[in-house]
Amino acid sequence: MQTVLPQEAIEEAIGEVREVMRQYTACADPTESAARKERLRQAEEQVEVEEAAIQMVQANLENLSPTDGRRQRESPTPASRERVPATLRLGPQVSLVDEEDNISEGRRPVSLERIDTLKLNLFYSAQRLGPLIDPMETEDLPLMDGRSETTVKRKPG
Repeated sequence: MQTVLPQEAIEEAIGEVREVMRQYTACADPTESAARKERLRQAEEQVEVEEAAIQMVQANLENLSPTDGRRQRESPTPASRERVPATLRLGPQVSLVDEEDNISEGRRPVSLERIDTLKLNLFYSAQRLGPLIDPMETEDLPLMDGRSETTVKRKPG
């Protein structure tokens, strides 16, 4: 599929490629600088600079919306916006379905015993972390001996 690309955009892209290549060849080591200039000369002979510029223009045109000319942005998935509790992140997600179906002769697979240990560890980690509270609220928090203590929000600084 060959599309007609605006010549002005191609010329601008060629200018950008040449500017980047000029910066690339201007290094402190004279031997490396000469080698880079030679690679640039060979790339220009083989029309690689123009091909790179055309690819830049095509990629830019593909990213533009045909209706408003702005770049389309993908919205993050709803799952990535959700906050995952720390207790769920502390241990691996393990599927029990296959192994529970295959239990025979009253013996439990080792992996199920490991899962029980993981569940116990998650329980203890939840105890270490304490209750889930909204940090933006001021409320009475129960202490270990049954009393309560009022927390006061303070401004940082």
